[in-house]
Order: sequence, then structure tokens, then C-alpha cells
Amino acid sequence: MGRAAVAGGGAGGAHWWLPWLGLCFWATGAAAARGTDNGEALPESIPSAPGTLPHFIEEPDDAYIIKSNPIALRCKARPAMQIFFKCNGEWVHQNEHVSEESLDESSGLKVREVFINVTRQQVEDFHGPEDYWCQCVAWSHLGTSKSRKASVRIAYLRKNFEQDPQGREVPIEGMIVLHCRPPEGVPAAEVEWLKNEEPIDSEQDENIDTRADHNLIIRQARLSDSGNYTCMAANIVAKRRSLSATVVVYVDGSWEVWSEWSVCSPECEHLRIRECTAPPPRNGGKFCEGLSQESENCTDGLCILDKKPLHEIKPQSKLFFLSCI
Repeated sequence: MGRAAVAGGGAGGAHWWLPWLGLCFWATGAAAARGTDNGEALPESIPSAPGTLPHFIEEPDDAYIIKSNPIALRCKARPAMQIFFKCNGEWVHQNEHVSEESLDESSGLKVREVFINVTRQQVEDFHGPEDYWCQCVAWSHLGTSKSRKASVRIAYLRKNFEQDPQGREVPIEGMIVLHCRPPEGVPAAEVEWLKNEEPIDSEQDENIDTRADHNLIIRQARLSDSGNYTCMAANIVAKRRSLSATVVVYVDGSWEVWSEWSVCSPECEHLRIRECTAPPPRNGGKFCEGLSQESENCTDGLCILDKKPLHEIKPQSKLFFLSCI
């Protein structure tokens, strides 16, 4: 009856012997203790084994199954007479363990290392409230120790980005923010930005920040920041590429200062000009607003009759002559 109850709690009922294993270890420790009471010294090769719980030198790490490849979980403990894995609360069959034993030369304690494989099918068939998990249980003469729980998940990366970067036209010295939300994946994808197919290294350019929620931030846009930007997402199973976003950094034109006035022309005018070159418009920026040339009378208003100088005018009557003065 007792044996059947224990089997029902195991994986497939095949590990009823595990609790008895712990009992045997306890009995071995008790016998060793009785030996010391009778004056018999413990062997020098195991100076502290009876009084030491197993200590895990290596615990199983969280792992991801890529495609259909199984993953190996491992753990190592000392002193350890046996180590077995439990997955999702059930003992893993003894035949599925690969065990290696050695001796720690510095302490003389027995070291045991154990491996198991976990397949994609096992993870897919598990339907529990949490991720598929495994942990090690190690035995020594004194008792047992448990390792951390290691989760096992199936790695994937969906094809479509949740948000692609969008092209922008930005004035020189304006801020550029390109948003990128990578595809859903396990483990979460890491993001890298490309400009014209070349990786962007934000550590080499203090004007660029790529750390904020996968976004690309250029604090003060320069003409050299114009180009095609692409968000790359990758995890251990795949790489994905976003749509490219074209960024144009433009410059609106600005006038140079006015030139000096020209010499007074025969038409009684002088001119001055200015050019839209401070700076000139670039990358579709606006041309300067206003006139590029100005003219004005250069005879203090004494130029009349189709703008001819006064001394060239032949008076037709005294009245007309007086009106010119």
C-alpha cells in the first residue's frame, strides 16, 4: 500500500524507490555516527561528508528550445551521493539521467554532475499554470538540497513588426525620433538600427541614443543624418527586418546682407542686391522670402520726365521749367 501511494506521485509511477534512497543515505550516516561512538575514526577521504548537506556548484539555467532541437539541463553538487531531476513536480525517470562522478581534491568530497534532455514535444504537451520547469534534488548522508527552478520555453519570433519606423522631414538641428516595436518573441528580441545598411553605433556618436524602448533618437539633426533607416530585430531563433524609413534633414534658405548701393545710373537709379546663401536652401528647404534686388532714385527726387536728369531736359515753357525746380 505504501509503495503504491509513492508510485502514484511519481512520473509514470516508476520512482517509488527515491524516498527509500534518502532513507538509505540516512541509515548510512547513522551507521557512520555509531562507528565514531565506538572509537572508530572516519576515513580521511571523506572528512565532512556525514555532516554536510549537498551544495550546488552549478544549477540548471533557464533554457529555450530552438525549432525541434532538445536542450540539456545540468547541475552539479558536492557532497552528493545521488542527484535526480524533477520537472513540473514529477520525478524524471532514472534512465533519462546521465550522471558523472568525481572527487574534489581540495576537500575530498564526492562531486556528482547530472544531465537530462528536454524535448519540444514535452514542453508542448505540458499545460500548467506556469512555464515548464525542472529542478535538481541532491542527496548526501545528512539530507537533501534542492536547486533553483529552471524554466524551459519554446523560442520563436513572429514575422511582422508591431510598429515600423516612419519617414520624416526634419529641419536642421531639429530632433528626430524614429519608433520601432519589434515582433513578439521568446526570448524578447534585441533591436539594432541601420542607416543606409550600416549599423549605427550610438556609443561613437553622443548625438544619437538607441536605448529608449528600441527607438532611435537624434537630438540635433545634421545634414549627414539624412538617409534610410531600418530597425533590425533578432533573438536566438530568427532575425527580422522592418520597413525602411527615409529621413530628410532640410535647410531653409536665409538672406545674406545687402550689398552696397551701385553707382547712380543714367536712369537716375541705383541698385543693391542680396543672395539666398546664408545658408542656401538644401534638401527641399524653403527659398528665402522677399526681394533679392532693390532700387531707388539716386537724385533726391530731382529726376523727372521718364527719369532723365534735370540738365538734359530742354524746357518747353517757363511754367514747366518752374515746376521742375
